[in-house]
Parts: sequence; C-alpha cells; structure tokens
Amino acid sequence: MANQLGQALEDVSRATGAVAHFYKTLNIGASGAQATLETCGFGESFRPIIEEVGSIRNIPAAGAPSSQPAAAARPSPPAIDLLNAMRDVVQPQDLMKWMMGQFDQLDHISHGVYKVLNDAKTTNCGGSTDALSKLFAKQICDKLKTEGVKDSIHEGFEPVMNIQDVLEKSLAVGIEKILAAGAGQSFADFYPAMKEQAIDALGKSVEEIEDGFVDGEADVLKFMEYNINEYNKASAGPPPPGDNGMAERMLKMKGAQQLAMVSKGLAAYKAAKGGAPAQQQPTPAPVAVPVRAPVAVPAQVAPAGMPGMPPNMMAMLRQR
Repeated sequence: MANQLGQALEDVSRATGAVAHFYKTLNIGASGAQATLETCGFGESFRPIIEEVGSIRNIPAAGAPSSQPAAAARPSPPAIDLLNAMRDVVQPQDLMKWMMGQFDQLDHISHGVYKVLNDAKTTNCGGSTDALSKLFAKQICDKLKTEGVKDSIHEGFEPVMNIQDVLEKSLAVGIEKILAAGAGQSFADFYPAMKEQAIDALGKSVEEIEDGFVDGEADVLKFMEYNINEYNKASAGPPPPGDNGMAERMLKMKGAQQLAMVSKGLAAYKAAKGGAPAQQQPTPAPVAVPVRAPVAVPAQVAPAGMPGMPPNMMAMLRQR
C-alpha cells in the first residue's frame, strides 16, 4: 500500500511541478503519526521539472547561502466579463438591421465576437478553449436565479448546475467554430452557424433539467421567463424620473418577445429531432401607451378661407 501511495504521489508531483519536492521528500513511516516531510530540498530527478515551472526555489539549510533566487510572481490577468463584452459589440441600431436582413452591415458583430473570445482565450485562459468555455458557462450561470420559481422546482434539484454542464460542452463547440473561421468572417456566415449552435444548446438544456421541474417543460419556460426579466431589469438600471411605469412596460414587452424567441428555438430543436413541437408561448399583447387627448379648437377661430384655396375646401375640413 505504501508503495502504491508513493507511486500515486510521484505521479501527482510530475503533473504539478510546483510542489514536486514536497511529495518526493515525504516519508510515511510505520504509521501516520510517524510521517515526516522534508521541505529543505528535493530529489535531483525533479530538478528539470522545478526549473521549468520556475516558481520553486531550493531552500538551503539554516546558515547556508541561497543558490537559486525566488522567481518573480507573475501578474494575474485582468478579469473579463464575457457577457458584457459581447453586449458591447452589438450597437443599438443593429437589431433593426438584423430584422431587415441587412447582414452586410453587421460584420462588426462577428469580428467583435471573434476578438472578445480570442483575447479571453489568450489572456485569461492560457490558450485553452475548454477553460474559456468553462469560464463563459460559469459567468452565464452565475446570473441565473431560482428564487422566484422555487415552487416549480422539485426539492433538492439544482437546475443551474445542470445547465452549466450542458453549456460548457456546447460553448466549446461554438467557440471552436468562431475561432476557426478567423477574424474576418462575415455576419452572413457567422449568424446561421451560431443560431444552430444556440438552438442545440437550448434544446439540450431543457432536456437536461425538465424532469427536475414540477410541470416539466412548462415550468422550465417559466424559469427562463423569470431569468430573462431579471436580467433585463438589471441591465436597464433604474428608470428615469417621471417615467410613470413606461420603462417597466417596455421591459415586459421585450422579455415577452425574447421568451417567444426561446419557444421558437425550442420548437426548431424538436423539429430537427423529429419530436413533438414545443409549447408555444402566446404572442405578447401590445403595450398600452398613454396618448394625450387632442385639444379642441373652437369653430369660430378657424379662418374663413385662404387665398388660392378651393371654395369647397373649408366645408370639407369642417365635415372632418
């Protein structure tokens, strides 16, 4: 057993060179109480690993001069909020251009998304796509909440954790596609591929968590609606003075439209799999916008006529 444990520790030490000397100088002894750990040296076989890592120095015995200076600490990369970075890529007028099919005017989106992901992969994730997908999935799921829909979730079930597992895999595929396409990919090529990937992630997420909700898919859509509205409110900030509830009504309409898009995407996922259609959400009702009543103009102040006006024009206007 001691030999097996020693081999296991040696395997760990080779994978983590920064602490190799600790494991190499661990003596278990006859019992756990007799274990010792020599921290003033390391086995010479580990020197190449430690020198490559560059973060460990050989601590000499008391009174002996140090032969290897401590390596300078590497500065931590600046934190990045991938969601905000993505949102900053999209300009206010882009939605209208997208709805009108003006994809040739939206290339800055595909270029910007590539830059955000490529920079984050290089700077924050050590060049690893898997690390980037895990970071992105975590940042998305950190914003998801269950407080407002707890009654719809079976006790002990954690939908956010399950969604994060699905997103990590799906985002890894999407990120690879974007980075492989290069910095100059057009939006016309970018959009269909990302739409397909988003629909796949949505469908798999719903499949993963629907059994944990009391009413299955219907409650999953409520969970999504709740989080869409919460995110929109947090992004919009406080309403301006004298708003009279207008901002709240507009946010509700926006959320209803987004939920309808989610429902449509889920239907597309099921259709691609040959399954039953998704539960469609009702079309959102139009927002009631208060309109001031027109000011009545007394008939006596209307001009009797104007030069060059046909004789019957004033009579027509009065009839209206």
